[in-house]
Amino acid sequence: MNRLFNRRSRPNTLHRKFRRQMMLLVLSVAITCMAVFTYIEYDHHREKALDQLKQTVMLEHAFLEKWLAERMGDIHILAHSQSVKSLDENAMRGDLQQVLAGRKEFSYITFVNKDGIGDLHGKTTNLTDREYYQEGKLLKETISGTLISKYNGKPVIIFASPITDKNNEFAGLITGAVELTTIEGLMKQFQYGTDGESYLVALDGTMITGTRLALGEMMETPLTQAAASGHQLTESYANYDGREVYGAYAWTNNGRWLIVAETGIEVVLKSIYAQLIMTALIILIALLAAAYASSRVAAHLSRPIEELLRGVRGIQNGQYGYVIDAGATKDSTVELDELLQVYNGMSVTLGKTVEKLQVEQAFADSVLNTAASFIIVLDHEGRVVRFNQACETLSGHTADEARGRPLHELQSLPKEREDIRLHMEHFARTGEVIAKFEQRWEAWDGRIHWVAWSNATMKDASGRVQFVIATGIDITEQRRAQRELAKNEERFRSLVNSIDETITIFDEDMRVSGMFGRPVQDLLNPVEFFLGKSLDELLPSEAAEPHKEALRQAFAGEPSVQEWALKTAAGGMRYYITSYSPFIQTDGRITGIVSVGREVTEFKQVQEAYMKSEAWLKNILESITDTFAVVDREWRFTYVNQEAERYLGRTAEQLTGRVLWDLYPGIAASPFGSAYRKAMSEQVKVSFEEFSELYNAWFETHIYPSKEGLTVYLRNVNERKGLEQTVEEAKDRLDTIIETVPNGILVFDDTGAITLANHMAEQMLGIQVGGGSGDAASFCLWNLADRGGVRFGEEGPPFLRVIRDGKPMNNLELSIHQGEKGRIIVSCNAAPFKNKQGEVNGVLVSLTDISKRVKSETELQKANDSLVRLSSMDGLTSVYNRRYFDAQTEAEWAKRTGEDGGFAIALLDIDCFKMYNDNYGHQGGDTVLKRVAQLAHDMLVLPGSFVARYGGEEFACVLPGASERQALELAEAIRARVEASRIPHAKSTVSRYVTVSMGVAAGAADSWEELVAAADLALYEAKRTRNSVAAGHLQGM
Repeated sequence: MNRLFNRRSRPNTLHRKFRRQMMLLVLSVAITCMAVFTYIEYDHHREKALDQLKQTVMLEHAFLEKWLAERMGDIHILAHSQSVKSLDENAMRGDLQQVLAGRKEFSYITFVNKDGIGDLHGKTTNLTDREYYQEGKLLKETISGTLISKYNGKPVIIFASPITDKNNEFAGLITGAVELTTIEGLMKQFQYGTDGESYLVALDGTMITGTRLALGEMMETPLTQAAASGHQLTESYANYDGREVYGAYAWTNNGRWLIVAETGIEVVLKSIYAQLIMTALIILIALLAAAYASSRVAAHLSRPIEELLRGVRGIQNGQYGYVIDAGATKDSTVELDELLQVYNGMSVTLGKTVEKLQVEQAFADSVLNTAASFIIVLDHEGRVVRFNQACETLSGHTADEARGRPLHELQSLPKEREDIRLHMEHFARTGEVIAKFEQRWEAWDGRIHWVAWSNATMKDASGRVQFVIATGIDITEQRRAQRELAKNEERFRSLVNSIDETITIFDEDMRVSGMFGRPVQDLLNPVEFFLGKSLDELLPSEAAEPHKEALRQAFAGEPSVQEWALKTAAGGMRYYITSYSPFIQTDGRITGIVSVGREVTEFKQVQEAYMKSEAWLKNILESITDTFAVVDREWRFTYVNQEAERYLGRTAEQLTGRVLWDLYPGIAASPFGSAYRKAMSEQVKVSFEEFSELYNAWFETHIYPSKEGLTVYLRNVNERKGLEQTVEEAKDRLDTIIETVPNGILVFDDTGAITLANHMAEQMLGIQVGGGSGDAASFCLWNLADRGGVRFGEEGPPFLRVIRDGKPMNNLELSIHQGEKGRIIVSCNAAPFKNKQGEVNGVLVSLTDISKRVKSETELQKANDSLVRLSSMDGLTSVYNRRYFDAQTEAEWAKRTGEDGGFAIALLDIDCFKMYNDNYGHQGGDTVLKRVAQLAHDMLVLPGSFVARYGGEEFACVLPGASERQALELAEAIRARVEASRIPHAKSTVSRYVTVSMGVAAGAADSWEELVAAADLALYEAKRTRNSVAAGHLQGM
């Protein structure tokens, strides 16, 4: 070539100049094409390599996140297992070994106590300096960064889950260690090609998985710097060993680890080397061809013009390979001959170029037909020009069938067909298309698909629309997901709008963004009135400030509960209780506050009424002038009034909790002690009068038994006894004494006529002094009645029998009708008068108004019964409490007939209750406790059976007279009833609903406590699988 260009001595003829210019033109075109091709191919392969690296990183990220979650789940389940929560070392060791055998990734799993001391194969280690231990004390689960194990000195990562006791207090940790070599093995499953590599880097630059660097070494590259700032690199860089690479990354393990995938730049270049060589060869061939053609054109420039014209027309008609015969140029001029040669060269080059264009066209067709999107190209009249395979699959029409047809003819749905036709008419008139729209298409199999179309136009040089390119995406599944989301949202709104609490959502500006719950429906204003408003706009300033402070605390991550009150327009008070909890996103950000409020006015009113009633009862007891005391079944004083303090010589503080027999041993052998024991053992009321040598006084004594103990009422009757003695000894002083005593005194002769009545008797009976006549006796007959108000028959009041049989009558309780005043209750004592011959000639009757005492006794008994009932019930679930369970089970056990008498105890525990509380809140947990307690209570039909709250989420069913088979059948029925109630429990590891586990024990035992222990062991077995019933076995059976 240089020889040709440098030979300047030859004449600069037309064909020589033409040949030189032709060679330069071909060479410049070849170089330009090669440069453009090289740049495009290099950029294409670089982007392809980066995309594949990103896909590799995303696969590794998804796999690692899933693997970390599964391993964390293994440790979480262990930490919440029964053996671990009970801190049973033997059972815990077995469970740890079982999980370790099934999860080979863990090098060891160990228990760390609440003091931070871990024990592995007898080697104890202090782990209090570990971050995961500090996080565990805050009841947080942790996946650590890279650590050097204190047990084996190897680099590991630690999975840690806290253990809580029944009070939800920190009790220790379950930790699982995974060596970095295990992580490295996982990473080797994902590599980019044969020359690429993937590895993990810790946040501080420490290598976690091996590469050409050793584990634990530090590294820093432009990629790690870009990752720290959150940017992706699109250019090559020098990696840890100086190699020029492309790379991609992703963060995992909550931002602690960096996944890096790299491939060398030579890999990208290697893929285009062969193409560059082939292109160079083609260009070289083209240059040679051009040189040859130029030479031929120069030699045969004289080819006839007609031959040249024929060739040009052949090209015009698509005959790109046509070559003019060399013989046609033998007589032509040099210029024509060269022109014809150039034509032949152009013809060959043009043919090759067209061939390349056809290859490119085939490639474009392949891309269109392999695309998942629907691609349709329409001409300016709205007829189909291109129709890819995705469209063929959707419509059932082939590209050949669709080509040239209006698009609306391919749509089978009438409404959509009409919409397309109108769109195309609008396009024909205005040249405008709808950029985006959604439409249904019926597939060949009859299924309806939703397609989202995006339209673009292609214009010619004059600006006229030449083609419309429509690209569609199948959004059927997206539409289905949106419908399901709407249904779920509607279910959520129905749920929250049915609860009795008011749920309020506050945004980051502490303004109301949502209100739910049944009480919202009763508000005077619609929900829209509250939306967007702050507490200052909704509450008075003095009432709003505590709630604003609670919101600020919640935004700081501290939940709180507020008890508050508002004054009503009528001047009353309404009381409320409201809790505030932060709404925390998955990335830890607090984006709002959820408050749950309930009106507690009725509860406050009941509480105040109860306190008033209790104070009123205490005032009554303290105002009684007689002695009043209460002892429990262990003979310990539980209450004494002031009069009892005076007689007993000790204060209430000195007496309460002390045993009666220890303080006053002399009473045990007295009639009082015998009466107390009789009332307690036989559970019968005992009343008597007895002289106490200890106090040198007569006492009227009434003893009332109950399940809780005895209530003792003593009245000093020395005065009455003295009066009776004085009447007998000094009849001449009888009238004075009778008028001074606070009782009604009547004297009847042997005919039943009243011969004497004191003023008190006159007031009681409504008679006049000296009216001792048959009429007065008749009045007594019809106005005196028994305690229940039933009038006496013809025989008259019972005390008249004293005239007939001569026997005195004491403490006879009667009622006297006093007209509009109603009736009073009197205590009647009657004694006969005898003459010297011992014959009864009259009767003395004493009437004591005991209406107030009877009323006090009745009210006291009601209050006592109410106190007993309240002390026996669980305040939350309305079933019996633990105290009642212990006492009543003891009583039922004592009543069983012989050792063969059936007796069973079943213990019930709500599965995964802590997780329920964590997910639904303690109010939700309280609701579940009440629901399960009611379901269990409704299932008990055996006589004497009852259910009691045993503790926390545990309940006990006591089944007197039940066999083991009956108890197991009942337990299974309770379990099935709870499960069938379908109470939602999204965090349960057993079911989507609340379930229970039950342990049953029955049979001959030395004590009921032994049955409880056996049932507890059975419950432990049932909780291994949960949602099951297990039978316990007594020791020695």
